[in-house]
Amino acid sequence: MTRHLSVVLAVLLAACAQAPTSAPVAPVVDERAQLQSFREHYVALKVAARGEDVALLLREADATYALAPDVPMVIWLRALAQAVNAQHDAAFDSLSQLADTGLAFNIAASPAFAALKSDPRFEPLVQRFAENAAARGVVNLAFTASGLPTDFIPESIVRDAANDRWLLGSVRHARVDAVDDRGGAYDLVAERSGGLLSALGMRLIGDTLWVASAGFAETAGIAKADLGRSGLFEIDARSGAVRRSWFLPTDSQPHALGDVLLVGSDVYASDSIGGGVYRLDAQRESLHPVVAPGVLLSPQGMAEHTGDLIVADYPSGLWRVDVATAAMRKLRATVPVALTGIDGLYSHDGDLIAIQNGTTPKRILRIALSEAGDAIERVDVLAQNLLGWGEPALATIHDGALYYIANSQWDRFDADGNLPAADQLEAPRIMRLPLD
Repeated sequence: MTRHLSVVLAVLLAACAQAPTSAPVAPVVDERAQLQSFREHYVALKVAARGEDVALLLREADATYALAPDVPMVIWLRALAQAVNAQHDAAFDSLSQLADTGLAFNIAASPAFAALKSDPRFEPLVQRFAENAAARGVVNLAFTASGLPTDFIPESIVRDAANDRWLLGSVRHARVDAVDDRGGAYDLVAERSGGLLSALGMRLIGDTLWVASAGFAETAGIAKADLGRSGLFEIDARSGAVRRSWFLPTDSQPHALGDVLLVGSDVYASDSIGGGVYRLDAQRESLHPVVAPGVLLSPQGMAEHTGDLIVADYPSGLWRVDVATAAMRKLRATVPVALTGIDGLYSHDGDLIAIQNGTTPKRILRIALSEAGDAIERVDVLAQNLLGWGEPALATIHDGALYYIANSQWDRFDADGNLPAADQLEAPRIMRLPLD
């Protein structure tokens, strides 16, 4: 943290030295302190929601909402707190705000809102939430990976255009397979090759495949010592051989590098459990934190915008990270929208394409940023709740279209990391969504 702050100061001093004395210097915006406050209040709010002190629940809901008025779960818990504290008008305002985000909540099933049901404003809200859940978009099946085992559980997909094939990484079997357009498959990176654990986010650059990998209870045959371990792998995409790997240091906390992104010669990886974002620079010596562990709640997908990172923090939304200073700014929208629950994130023609699987309904979004890239100007729902979807996972952009895993089956794992029998699972379906 001290090093990061000294870098910020150096940048500011350099800017002051170079600028005319009459020109104001724009301050570096860094919202890490606000994020930490949100984390603390959000935890307290969820604890209060499990208790019986309704006055405490309302205080925590108001405090958390003041820090993050754009987080749907915070709005939901605040509406609940308002309802049980007999603040009915305020609860209706909060529920209307929640409906504006485009998400669906079953308010009729919640006992907290029982006292609101006789109010004429209630049924229209029920209808709005039902409309929010309706399917949107067109089902376009690119192929079914029938050559993969039904318990493959793919998290990521990339297009290997040079070899006219797709590469899919397996959570369950800790390997990467090559798949053709008809669904035929063969092992490219053998199971646990070079110490590979569950294959998560992947990026392909030339003949180099970068894979983020982590050890979960869901990884078949995982050794106890590998649970919570995580690393970044450089793999020869021609042979499938692991060239090198870089593991996060072993400490008392679990880690899960879940996505990977290349910006210039640097490789970035997000730790969805540890809360940090790491960089492997051109020297390829070790992973260094750009965002320190524990700052973000659960960083997932990443995209590049004018040299900086846009990071999807699953519970809180999108954050812009200045890679030179580590300063962080939350990207806020000018209209009500839900930007939590984003897993995959991709740059396309100046916009962001997001896979949102932590919400109801699950959605694919196109997000337009301001010219400066520090705010969100428009969000369009490209697809949601389509026939054939299960738990959408990651994607890749190829020939002007998004190819995404429509049924990763992450949601089929039980609490102990076990899956149903193979005949109760499905072959992975890859769907295509035109973007141009």
